[in-house]
Amino acid sequence: MNLYLQGLTLSVFGMGLTFLALGLLIVAMIALERFFRDGEPAEEEEVPVEEAVPQDDEAEIAAVIAVALNYWRSKSQSSLGAGLEAGYSPWWTVGRARQNPAEALQNVRGRIR
Repeated sequence: MNLYLQGLTLSVFGMGLTFLALGLLIVAMIALERFFRDGEPAEEEEVPVEEAVPQDDEAEIAAVIAVALNYWRSKSQSSLGAGLEAGYSPWWTVGRARQNPAEALQNVRGRIR
């Protein structure tokens, strides 16, 4: 038997078996869905909704102002760049040393002196 024909036959058989298995899974899912289907949906009872008690407007405005001030202060006093000014971390130094050991050794010697 030709090698190409054998490969083609095996491929067609494998794909056919795969699609057959997927088809059986789909049929099983449909059968299980019909078997375990819920009955008619029950009518929902209407629950009376209580209206919210109106709060004091001044207290609400004061709370909003306090939150806004706290947010503004935290934004203006952000320490995002502090880590950049602190220098290299030990993790960075070790990683750099593994990339280029000779250069890292010279940098360490230069810092010690």
